[in-house]
Amino acid sequence: MKRLLLATTACAVFASAPAFAEECRARLDGLEQNIGTEEAYWTVLRSGMDDEVGVLWDVASGLEREGNEEACLQIAGALEAIIAETQAPGFIDASAWEAEQLARLDEATPVTENQGRMRIQDIMGMSVYTPRNEYLGEIDDVILSDSGIGYAVIERGGFLDIGDDEVPVPRDRFSVTRDRCILVLDIDPARLEEAPNYQVEMEAFEGENDDEPMVDFDAMRSKVDAFFDDLTSG
Repeated sequence: MKRLLLATTACAVFASAPAFAEECRARLDGLEQNIGTEEAYWTVLRSGMDDEVGVLWDVASGLEREGNEEACLQIAGALEAIIAETQAPGFIDASAWEAEQLARLDEATPVTENQGRMRIQDIMGMSVYTPRNEYLGEIDDVILSDSGIGYAVIERGGFLDIGDDEVPVPRDRFSVTRDRCILVLDIDPARLEEAPNYQVEMEAFEGENDDEPMVDFDAMRSKVDAFFDDLTSG
């Protein structure tokens, strides 16, 4: 049903004429405030609807920026329906979900020992948790090495584009759940805030024209490695 909803609302993008989108911006701001509460945020994550919400939010925000009010309002309505569903009484058993989630995280194995090869398309967008079920963010980018994926970049701040911290983490620091849906990183979330920030480095190394690299990762690689090596030794 959610996939059908996503396809139906996306089609509306091509059927609507540009218009001023103040009403849609107000609707999206209200949704952000609603989902931003801790209880609502975790309910959406627990329900497995975070991908649908994130995709619809990105589309609606793009339409709002372009002034396409009619299509933006249709997708905002779809978002409101999804959030209302997750907040209905009895929609999800939070305590049972928590126990199942902790069991999944406990059974995670290091990616270096994983039998199946993890491809870039497999890892992009994966959620990252600590073994204690603390949400850290999702994989927004990967950095390749000679042997394949060398680092995975965690975008912190949750979905709906709230926050733009991007933290590169060496691939071998991750474990992966048996169903290969979640990456596990054993770190205190507060400590992760101190890690080298890819976004900050990108702004520091941003080129003067489109032909120059956005970021010189080699210049920050030693800082990233030293940070995570210190976690192990500490």
